Amino acid sequence: TSIVNHSPKYFHLNKDEKGFDNISLGNAWFYPINHAQFSLNQVQTNNITPLCLSTTRKRTEIDDSNKHLIQSHYLKKFVNKYYDESAVKKSKLNNRSYIPSVVFLGVGLGAHLQQALLSRLYKNIYIYEPELDFFYASLHTTDYEKLIKNLQTDQNIFFVINQSAHVLCQTILKSNLVSGFFNHTRLQIIEHYTSDHFEETKQALRNIYPSLFNQHGFFEDECIGISHTSKHLKANAKFITTTQNKKRNETALIIGSGPSLDEQIDKIKLIKDKVVIFSCSSSLEILHKNGIKPDFHVEIERLDGMIPRLEFIHDEEYLKGITLLCLNTIHPKLLEYFGDHINALKMNDAGQLILKNLLHEDALVLTHCNPTSGNGALAFAHALGFTDIVLTGIDMGQPSDDYHHSKDSLYYSDTKLNISKIETKYSCKGNFGIEVKTTDLLMQARNLLESLLKQKAEINCFNCSNGAYIEGATPLPIDKFIQNMSTKDSLNKANLLSAIKNEKTYQIANSAAEANKIHESFKECWLTALKELENKILNNNLLPEKINTITAFFKHLNSLHSVSNHLSNENSIDDFLFRSLTSKLTLNVTTLLLATEQHDNFKDYYQEIRHYWMEYNQTMLKYARETYGLSNDQLNIEPYLPKEKQP
Repeated sequence: TSIVNHSPKYFHLNKDEKGFDNISLGNAWFYPINHAQFSLNQVQTNNITPLCLSTTRKRTEIDDSNKHLIQSHYLKKFVNKYYDESAVKKSKLNNRSYIPSVVFLGVGLGAHLQQALLSRLYKNIYIYEPELDFFYASLHTTDYEKLIKNLQTDQNIFFVINQSAHVLCQTILKSNLVSGFFNHTRLQIIEHYTSDHFEETKQALRNIYPSLFNQHGFFEDECIGISHTSKHLKANAKFITTTQNKKRNETALIIGSGPSLDEQIDKIKLIKDKVVIFSCSSSLEILHKNGIKPDFHVEIERLDGMIPRLEFIHDEEYLKGITLLCLNTIHPKLLEYFGDHINALKMNDAGQLILKNLLHEDALVLTHCNPTSGNGALAFAHALGFTDIVLTGIDMGQPSDDYHHSKDSLYYSDTKLNISKIETKYSCKGNFGIEVKTTDLLMQARNLLESLLKQKAEINCFNCSNGAYIEGATPLPIDKFIQNMSTKDSLNKANLLSAIKNEKTYQIANSAAEANKIHESFKECWLTALKELENKILNNNLLPEKINTITAFFKHLNSLHSVSNHLSNENSIDDFLFRSLTSKLTLNVTTLLLATEQHDNFKDYYQEIRHYWMEYNQTMLKYARETYGLSNDQLNIEPYLPKEKQP
């Protein structure tokens, strides 16, 4: 934002009747009293009862969703031992609480900024003022140069001026990757003045907050992904290439399994031959039930959870007429069900980081492809050259907790896949006006859909789903879409799919022997990376013997993060594995220690947690070496579970 030649339009710096600097609002003054005193009162109140977005921790229970993860068993071991739910509920943040990051909503004349920064040592400081006149006035009353010079070298400050709440959120998301997600386990919000815009901003911050902690994978996932990738290499898999940038003129129709699909499925049947259809995970069973065969089916999950759905469909001829679009991490058995398959390298994945140096230099790395198959479908459709893309059943929300998917999905069947309810936390703007309920996962998924659409301006996207509004996807009633397509000719699907595969894919090797050679190099790189990871853990004092305070603990985490960032320039796979090994445990440990920060026995808590953490690290390195090449259903984690202490 240029401010050198700014001339205030609506709000002006003036002296009020008492001779104090103030902002004129026309017929009123911005501050009811001396702005410095007003700001001091506000800071003191915020220190006594700070408003924060915070991570939470519950007791860990082992169930079908996490019993296959060694990490879950370790978390249960130490979290349940120290987590006192009643004590946490009673505890409240106060002026002694450690708060690593802060967002200032509104600058005004800026006096509260210096006062707040003197009262707490924040790692990340975000200053947001959407009204340029206010910030311009503060330049005459606040010494920003001094404010910045007074910061310590490891503090970060970000100014977001005359911008939208979206820009603020993106600034925080980007900072999170650089400064360390643990520094956002508490994010204080100091609202200098009230406005409708700041209410929307606070909601936007709540919406993106969970995604701050989902930007890193975890080590077991990476190990499983590595094993699955190794099997794809042995099988001489087909990958998407970036060498051909030809754009397709046909319309891609992405069909999810959201509740609104129930109202639209019969209408989609009318134009199924005029569009290229992408099904998304559980929507495949719905399309099969309704006599619609997709051209492409998208899967992004690395575990074998989709296999029971394919067995339920039990229609080999139907499945063999579909091309599977999948990531390098996908369970290899899935490939057997489909007539053909095309792989893409998953962004931010251990296998991708190794393969980028082993495969064709133009192998496509797919971004924005998770956390849902709907995200994957949009990313794949664009990667294959489609720019005219329509969404149906991509609801990213639900009308109620018990109506979360299409009624034709297996979630409402008598099988073990039945899910009676999916609890929602939030409401969000609907695609056609009416608010819908949504979850942390779906909010993250929607944010990533919007991010991809914003980055790829060439995509002309329409959303027929009666779910959440997706910025960048123009709302389009399904009847209007069907009407638009009614004059189109049916596509020659066989010729079209053949052309896409010829133009956009390549085989990784010319022979089985060459594919095996690539696999052996891949395995060697993986084992070398594990050795380097072990050296990093041993050489960087990952967990000191003594840490007495939560402040000291965060200081140590920041030191580790700084070392990791420095080393990442030299060895990205090594750094990536270090982050994946420590990220989830760091989040849980940080949240747990924050809940006990003012307890007298904090030092004892740390000692016990350190013991479990060190044991976990060594166990996981052993696990990674010994289970290479095993798909998730072949794993036996029993030898790697934490042992009970003998009496």
